[in-house]
Amino acid sequence: YEIDEAALEEEEELEEGGAAQRKGDPRVRRQDPDRLREEEELEEELENPDKADLDDDGKLSSYEKKRGKAIEKSMKKDKKPTKEQIEALVKKALQEALQKRKG
Repeated sequence: YEIDEAALEEEEELEEGGAAQRKGDPRVRRQDPDRLREEEELEEELENPDKADLDDDGKLSSYEKKRGKAIEKSMKKDKKPTKEQIEALVKKALQEALQKRKG
């Protein structure tokens, strides 16, 4: 009976670090931190799921979820600060200026 050296090497790799640690293994891709972050973001609820439902079937496909999330993320970047946010920033800046003047 012949010993297959390639099979022995593969078995040693499995014993050393597990199959997921081998290069080129598809399971490594699933453990990528960026990919995990994307999946976590998709799991978060959409602010307007009705607008994301393109075919009005009441269910969001993965495409509709991704598209809706991307649109919401883009809209958040474009938002102007609210009056309350501006007032809070001005108040903080004034307090810091007074502290510097006193100190």
